[in-house]
Amino acid sequence: MTKIRRNRAQWAELMAQYESGSLSHEEFCDRHELAINTFKSWRYLLNKKKSKPARSSEIKMVQVCTESSPAYKPLLRFCFPNGLELKIDVGTPAAYVASLIQALS
Repeated sequence: MTKIRRNRAQWAELMAQYESGSLSHEEFCDRHELAINTFKSWRYLLNKKKSKPARSSEIKMVQVCTESSPAYKPLLRFCFPNGLELKIDVGTPAAYVASLIQALS
């Protein structure tokens, strides 16, 4: 097998061909004269890049509840879908609350 150096774009094209076909990775490697371990490494690297979630600057919808007690100041309670609960004094600047929620989401 002759060694051919390929760049990321060439490997991405090979992976697209492999994923759209019906060959096993062994058959695909034989047909394209690829080292199986190199093929697996590039497949992992390219799939890892695809699966990284994009960071969003959007604020997610959360349920806001108010809570007060005679012994304590009134609080805003933010209940996130993942179970996280954030309690903030009523009157806290909205910009601060928004940046805090954005950092936590």
